[in-house]
Amino acid sequence: MKTAAIICEYNPFHNGHEYHIMQTRNITGADCVIAIMSGNYVQRGTPAVMDKKIRTQAALLGGADLVIELPLFAACSSAPDFAIGAVSLLHKLGVIDYLSFGSECQDINKLKQIASFLIQYEEEIERGTKELMSLGHSYPKAKELYLREHLDDASLIEVLKQPNNILGIEYLKALLQLDSPIIPVCVTRVSNDHHSKELTPSISSATSIREILEQNQISPLFSRVPEALHDIYQMHYQKDFPVCLDDFSLLLHAAIYSCEDLTQISGISSDFKDRIFKMLKSDLSFEELISACKTKNLTWSKISRNLLHIMLDITKEKVEKARTYDMSPYFQILGFKRSASFLIGNIKRKSSIPMVRHLRVMNDPLSKDQEELLNFQSSKNAIYYNFKSSMSEVISSFYEVKFLSFLLDSKLYQKRSTILLVDYDYFILNQLGLLRILSSLDEDILKHENYKRVDNETFYNILIDKDNDDFDEKVENYDIFNNVNYGYGRLMALYFSYLEEADKEKFIDVYQKFNINKSDYFKPPFFSELGIKENEIIKGVNKELKKQSLKVLKRKY
Repeated sequence: MKTAAIICEYNPFHNGHEYHIMQTRNITGADCVIAIMSGNYVQRGTPAVMDKKIRTQAALLGGADLVIELPLFAACSSAPDFAIGAVSLLHKLGVIDYLSFGSECQDINKLKQIASFLIQYEEEIERGTKELMSLGHSYPKAKELYLREHLDDASLIEVLKQPNNILGIEYLKALLQLDSPIIPVCVTRVSNDHHSKELTPSISSATSIREILEQNQISPLFSRVPEALHDIYQMHYQKDFPVCLDDFSLLLHAAIYSCEDLTQISGISSDFKDRIFKMLKSDLSFEELISACKTKNLTWSKISRNLLHIMLDITKEKVEKARTYDMSPYFQILGFKRSASFLIGNIKRKSSIPMVRHLRVMNDPLSKDQEELLNFQSSKNAIYYNFKSSMSEVISSFYEVKFLSFLLDSKLYQKRSTILLVDYDYFILNQLGLLRILSSLDEDILKHENYKRVDNETFYNILIDKDNDDFDEKVENYDIFNNVNYGYGRLMALYFSYLEEADKEKFIDVYQKFNINKSDYFKPPFFSELGIKENEIIKGVNKELKKQSLKVLKRKY
């Protein structure tokens, strides 16, 4: 019984991946193919375009027998840590005969030759590369110049320029370092380049497919993925994917602003920290910030990875703990075919690595550090699923810049975990309402003598008090935010309560349509159905805010 493994992301799974699995079986004669797949965050420093559950289902339909998750610390690391994490996991499973990877090079002996050279002269190469960088060369160019001078075969330099070759060489280095008996084989990459954004017939790169998905197109996808996947992609499209990098822009900004010392984050040097703050603007999206930070010495992927580490709070300390386990402190099975169930039994008997399930401890004991790393990964996994929730819609629709300011000023993220958008909905909205109201106060209010005598939070709490007599009772019928927050939402409700009767009926009708998801109340389409523009709403609500504020300030303090 032979078992082959493929290290992958399947972001998303397409015809090229199906071809790789088929060729792996043909070359190795393997009875089973195991896919070691990244979870919800991938090596280029982005969230996966679709979650690991959908990608697991696609992998199984596309020919894999068993899918195992590559732990977070390896999955979103640079090539060496990514490779050692994946290969060490395979090595520890104890059942893998072959490791198959895609390559632009057809000669695996060339790749082995390069891998051996890089291990043997690692210190000299790094020293020589740094010397060349001091002359103004970028890291990739400096390394190329050094290797061109010291490699016996100059043609090997061209091999090192191709992305799949680079990763394949890292796999080979990891196998050598672990003294693993796993046999490496390479499958020649067909069709377009790994990074190509051009759609080609039948087999296109994952990069080009993500590009069309992010442009809200799905039709071009179907000729480029196995037919067995059409139904699941169609079922989940615009419901569960595409997940885009810019969806996490707000969380990234909040994490940057609230981190006490960015240089404690994995990959962040003091120079990179300075670069971030030099280029950072509150209205920049995730991708725009990457582009702003890019220099000759900083590649897109390196910047994106570093920013992802900031967003997820992946510190140097946590990565060092993961490295004590070769970047794979445990493993989790994501899915398998019934015909491969025997393989799980073999793994349980032969593996030297603890197995977890749903990112929770199973029967295998974990060390204190392993459990800490597991809990950390579980919390970051939850962010992926929950950040594109009603809360992110609420925040991004109206209050993004103000909310960021609030996070910065209050240092909220130092007090709460980054999953707070899920766990602290009411807290967030209440604070958001406070900021929104305070930032919307009329100049007459700000100059009012009584306003100067009361602190902001006291003023706000009096203003939004549901039992406050200053509020007209008729607002109760239109308080669409009653179950969420009594802040700015109450003022909006007041505004709506003054609509003409016919508009009120229309409003109630729309309200019922959107009742399933309260986040829709904050979306422009909701207001446009009422024939009201967002700026008109804000103008009307701010007028009501002034009126109510003056009522409150008539009191003595």
